[in-house]
Amino acid sequence: LAPWIRKVKFLYERLNTDRVKWTEQDELDFQKLKEVLMTAPVLTIPDVSKEFQLFVDVSGQTAQGVLTQEWASKRKPIGFLSKILDPVSRGWPTCLQAIVAVALLVEEARKITFGASL
Repeated sequence: LAPWIRKVKFLYERLNTDRVKWTEQDELDFQKLKEVLMTAPVLTIPDVSKEFQLFVDVSGQTAQGVLTQEWASKRKPIGFLSKILDPVSRGWPTCLQAIVAVALLVEEARKITFGASL
């Protein structure tokens, strides 16, 4: 998931300013992003009667995760989640950033799981 987040992060940074300054590198990154989107894995519809699994990672300033469920003895992605860590958390050691990442993404996952167990 980390490479995926890096591919999208430039868009967030460009769109989070008053004026958009689009560079040649941004255009190349955007073309790469479009290619990735065309080959992205198909998400499965969530089944709230089944248990969910949330896999979390923290990379740089971003918490990222994959929400999955088991279907036909295989884990299938239900959703890809990401949140940018707040400035205070960014200064913490990685082990503490991981705890913050889990807390943030569990909250995000609740929007999909409707309170079902993780």
